[in-house]
Amino acid sequence: MAKNNTPVIIVAAILGLLAIGGTIALLFGGGGSPQPGAPGQVTPVEQTPKVAVYKAINDIPPRTRLTVEMFAQTEVDKAEPGAITDPTVVEGRISNSPIYKNETLTTDKTIEGLRRVIPANFEIPLNTRAVGIWVNPNESAAGLADVGDRVDVIATHKFSVEAAKNFRVIGAKETTTGRVLGQDLLVLAVDKSLNAPPPTPTPAPGAPGAPGAPGAPGAPPAPAPPPAASENAAKQDIRTRIVLAATPDVASRLVSAQQLGELHVVIRNPRNRGSLPVPAVQEYPTRTVYAPDPQELATAAERRRQQQRTEAQEERAAQRALEIARIASRASSSPATPSIPPAQFPNPSNGVQGGNNNTPAAPATAPVRENEVTVIRGTEKTRVIVPR
Repeated sequence: MAKNNTPVIIVAAILGLLAIGGTIALLFGGGGSPQPGAPGQVTPVEQTPKVAVYKAINDIPPRTRLTVEMFAQTEVDKAEPGAITDPTVVEGRISNSPIYKNETLTTDKTIEGLRRVIPANFEIPLNTRAVGIWVNPNESAAGLADVGDRVDVIATHKFSVEAAKNFRVIGAKETTTGRVLGQDLLVLAVDKSLNAPPPTPTPAPGAPGAPGAPGAPGAPPAPAPPPAASENAAKQDIRTRIVLAATPDVASRLVSAQQLGELHVVIRNPRNRGSLPVPAVQEYPTRTVYAPDPQELATAAERRRQQQRTEAQEERAAQRALEIARIASRASSSPATPSIPPAQFPNPSNGVQGGNNNTPAAPATAPVRENEVTVIRGTEKTRVIVPR
């Protein structure tokens, strides 16, 4: 009986197919590694992927704004904990501590820089300054002013008048003055524009998130009525801020006037540009006049009367001196009076016993009595001798 070799042939065919399939998988699929120890086969070594980090090119002091140009990318096998691998994260951050040359940049060495709380969403014109003033919107047109308007600023000051000694006040003792500090100033911003939220687009009707009719399902609730204003709330400061574009000198005047007075805003016609000379005004004018004490008035009057009496006496004395001078002048110009012969007196020598001197004695002349007068004319003094 012939032997059946069919199972052996089938097994051999299957083994051959498996060997062919394994060879093809190794050649084209890069599959499993060859068995160790197989003749002619080398076991490949798996390589760990590199990690890109950033190292400082030079020393960086703290509080320095970092840029990508300050670091060089370096590939390492294993990154340090907290190493920054994204170059976009480095831009704009601040160094929190010194970063030395060839030191890896990590998150603990950097900090986020400060950002603006209020966005600078307005442009300042050239050669001007943005100055903020506080005004009461209920007492002036400040509540109506908005970005782009042209305004004038008026400062008001209240003061009281006190009379000094010997003065009294005529008019009101409490008065207010007003003066224009700046004209044709551009409004850059106001509180309502600075604090306004960004506009949000309204979805189309029927779209998801579109508001429904009041009271409809899904509609937002109706806003609650505002609470009643109390007396304390009414007394609170409700001033609003307005930012103006002003020259440096006008800006300094606005800041100074804000300290002691109140500022008011008036809106201009945008086509009416320029400045006009506007003098300062004063409501309820007041003035002070001199009003001395009655006792001082009586003393001053008595002093004037005494001075008048002294001047009158001096005037009469001058008139008498002038009259005497006229009399003396007329006497000197009249013809000479005949002289009286002197009286004959005996010579004393004749009485001497034994004297033989028969010479007559010299006549004795009586002394002439004269009066000396001083005449004052202005600043000149004249001495006049008047015989009696």
